[in-house]
Amino acid sequence: MKTTIERIFETLSKEKVELATHKVNLGSVNEIKQEINKVNKAISKVSNSLEELKKITKLIDQKANEQRNENANGENVVDKAKEVSFEFARKAKELGVDVKSIKEYNDLGEKIGLLINEIESGYKFLKSN
Repeated sequence: MKTTIERIFETLSKEKVELATHKVNLGSVNEIKQEINKVNKAISKVSNSLEELKKITKLIDQKANEQRNENANGENVVDKAKEVSFEFARKAKELGVDVKSIKEYNDLGEKIGLLINEIESGYKFLKSN
């Protein structure tokens, strides 16, 4: 036969075990809640990063199209400038004038060369990206 004190201790020890079990269960639930929060934060960060990347990619595509258009416009300018330059040289030759002695003629030739280099750089950049 158990004494009253033994029965009380026995009952208390059972309750402590049950309380400890509940604490473990609550601890596990809290861990799950923490992981849910971490996963939600990661979802938000990944989603925001992706949206930002999409915006940047769209902007890059727009700028690439602008560059293609500017290259084409530049080619038209080069063609027209070459026509003017050739016509000027033809007329100067008829008059017996050495076009190389005319500063503006030389400047135009230099500027045409610079524009051609820029256009080529634009195409190379677009091709590499």
